Amino acid sequence: MLWVGGLPFGLFNGVRYFFVHPNGTGSKFTTGEDFRGPLLKLMNGMVPDLQASFEKLAANLKAEVERS
Repeated sequence: MLWVGGLPFGLFNGVRYFFVHPNGTGSKFTTGEDFRGPLLKLMNGMVPDLQASFEKLAANLKAEVERS
């Protein structure tokens, strides 16, 4: 799943991604974000750090899957 957004004309674009990959007998969940564009340095301080939220999402997903 991808969440894509940004400013007009490609001045600043962001992608948040969520992937589930087969991994042997289980699965691997990968999430992250990628930001690009000429205004990246200016926008860098305006984009919140969501690392803790991503880690919580992954932990909750893992717990739910293992419970099933």
